[in-house]
Amino acid sequence: MGNTEVEVCDICLSMQDTKRLQVKRYRGQRYRNVCLPCISEKGLENIPEYNPTKLQEFVDEMEWDAIVPTILYDDNGKEYLGFANGQTNLLAKDKMRFIAEELLKTVELNGLAEFIENHNEKTYMIALYSRDPENTDKFLVPLDRLNIKRKQFKKNKVWGFTCGNCSTKISSKDGGEYFSISPSQIFNYGPTERACSEGCMKVIAKDIVMEWISDNDYHDDFDTDKLGRRITEHIKQA
Repeated sequence: MGNTEVEVCDICLSMQDTKRLQVKRYRGQRYRNVCLPCISEKGLENIPEYNPTKLQEFVDEMEWDAIVPTILYDDNGKEYLGFANGQTNLLAKDKMRFIAEELLKTVELNGLAEFIENHNEKTYMIALYSRDPENTDKFLVPLDRLNIKRKQFKKNKVWGFTCGNCSTKISSKDGGEYFSISPSQIFNYGPTERACSEGCMKVIAKDIVMEWISDNDYHDDFDTDKLGRRITEHIKQA
């Protein structure tokens, strides 16, 4: 194994010669300091040591410290780009040179623009929608935002409506139940619609969702094959 450093062991908390053993994540780091006795006692001899590249060392060092762009001025007032850390201390010249050199390598990558666009779009979707448990590459349509309600006619109030799907005229005199749908702003839809049955409400709801998916080009983000079943299940719980 490689060199040791005298640090606090993350297992026994004693100050000893330790090695950095690689882990996925530990207290925000990618390694944990483990002393030689704990390595032997816990059978950790086969765990690889953490040997980061120069770029990984830089990322580790700056991961929890914001890099803020700032403007530097020379004696003539000319502007230059600089960077400060979260404590407003300017980054040293060697660090800024390292950032510039690494960024230059990055911007010359083929397909970088498409990768950035796809990454940012996925990040946006993750912030807004839940993952589909049946297909984690896709998201769940927020059916709760359709605001579908099952209602009962009030006998003391005479009124009626025309079903938004089948155009059947329904009156409170007939009694029974009906359904309403008032999509939230996310669906960019019009006023409340009403349906005479679960079946008709399913058609209306699916039309609204499919129009929303089409308008936003979400075809690759939501599993429309399961949409009918999920709308049916959602309406039954209304």
